[in-house]
Amino acid sequence: MTKTKKAVVIGTGAGGLLASAYLSKAGFQVEALEKAPNIGGYLNSFSIKDYHFDPGIHYIGECSKDRMVNKLLSEIGIDVSNLFCEMDPDGFDLYHFPDLEVKMCKGIDNYRDRLAKLFPKEVKNIDRFFDIIRKIDKATKKIFPLSYRSFQFSDMNLIFDIPAFLPMILRCGLTDYASFLKWITSDKKLQAVLSANLGCIGLPPSKISTFLGLTMFHHFINGAFFPKNGGAGLRDSIMKVAESNGAVFRTKSEVKKIIIKNGCVKGVVIKNGDIIEADLIVSAIEPSITFGQLIEYKDLPKSLCRKVINLEPSFGSFYVFLGLKRDLKQHNMGAFNIWDFYTYDMDEIYSEAFKGKINEKFSTIASPNSLKENTSTLAPKDCSTLEIITFVSYEPFSRWDGLSSNKRGIKYKKFKEEIGERIIEGFSKNHPGIIGDIEVKNFATPVTNSFWVNAVKGGAYGPAMSRNQTFLSRFNTKTYIKNLLLAGSGVYGAGIAPCLFSGFVAAKMAEKNFA
Repeated sequence: MTKTKKAVVIGTGAGGLLASAYLSKAGFQVEALEKAPNIGGYLNSFSIKDYHFDPGIHYIGECSKDRMVNKLLSEIGIDVSNLFCEMDPDGFDLYHFPDLEVKMCKGIDNYRDRLAKLFPKEVKNIDRFFDIIRKIDKATKKIFPLSYRSFQFSDMNLIFDIPAFLPMILRCGLTDYASFLKWITSDKKLQAVLSANLGCIGLPPSKISTFLGLTMFHHFINGAFFPKNGGAGLRDSIMKVAESNGAVFRTKSEVKKIIIKNGCVKGVVIKNGDIIEADLIVSAIEPSITFGQLIEYKDLPKSLCRKVINLEPSFGSFYVFLGLKRDLKQHNMGAFNIWDFYTYDMDEIYSEAFKGKINEKFSTIASPNSLKENTSTLAPKDCSTLEIITFVSYEPFSRWDGLSSNKRGIKYKKFKEEIGERIIEGFSKNHPGIIGDIEVKNFATPVTNSFWVNAVKGGAYGPAMSRNQTFLSRFNTKTYIKNLLLAGSGVYGAGIAPCLFSGFVAAKMAEKNFA
């Protein structure tokens, strides 16, 4: 294709970035528009006194050879082997419960054996669970290529795998993940361990589908990775490919309207009044902004209008960013996350957030990002960064939404500092001696997400990944408007990998439509 077709990409998070790279490589003239001052969405890092922090990325799965993220990035010419550092394969997640610690390690058999030693009476049930994970692992290797190429005769062998999957598919379709885990085992501690990384989704097992719970567990079972130079390193690698193929990125370019004529996109109007014509638009922002704001409700089909109005955002996140004048490797930290749970009841952890309140106790994930990569650029020499995150309700912060940080006032500052100090105190009680020599301390709330990445109600993961908002109930790449495609967390779900995949699928669909 000669570069005669103009594509506008709205939003430059992971989905928008990869869509831009693939479209420019496919021959489209690409212009990517970003509302914020910087490109990257949650991949955009920030720095204070040479400490670099990444609000949106703490690890990624599927980066090893022949896995999904590796293939997505390799196809556009990125050297993935030089982009990521593998986190501790013997334990990239440390789950800390009231009277139990578990390290999630790399490898289905390795982690199965570890849990079998910890729960010797549950070996049969553990084997039943991991048998399902093995089937998912086998299926993803076979099914992923179908997303970017035509069906081939050799793919017929998938037919022979279907009977083995039918019981699992039926159970996954009819149950929530909590009910599934109860079917697997009656041991509440084991149930909690098997759902421990659902913080990557931001919901307890009772609120998500079984299939989502299983795929979330599987996502990291082949190893966890962190990009060199943090999220900015991944962002810059994708941008470099896109720009080398002619893509143009514009910051402070908020789109106010999508122009539609005769049921087909014609371009966009940006905030300063400029009109950018386009043959194709990929909207990689929240669907409730695309539909209802950029395209008015009166122009939407009634069914889509209802879906957007009823869309449930994900919970917000509260961040503690610490710059420490100490090497955390000397304080029992390494290339792994620490998850702290004050109970084995995952629903209790989210109970106050569902009520619109702030928890008395916090379950958190602590991420020492500067220890996860080898460029030594995320912190000064012999120093470290530590980020501690928890989920909170948007409602207690809503009064400050839309305001920049210097206009939120003293009440906001005191409120977030009180929460932040409680989080630091709780972590220090569980892990004495890690936090100390603090040079940088900064806190962020759901309205920080709203301000910097245009997150609806501060949602850390876009639309919530609840049972009624996943898979077929989420938004399709293809829309009812000709040549308007969607990418981002509203399509396949939250997280770097699903968003990258959404941009890839949108670009491949556009390439096919304009062939």
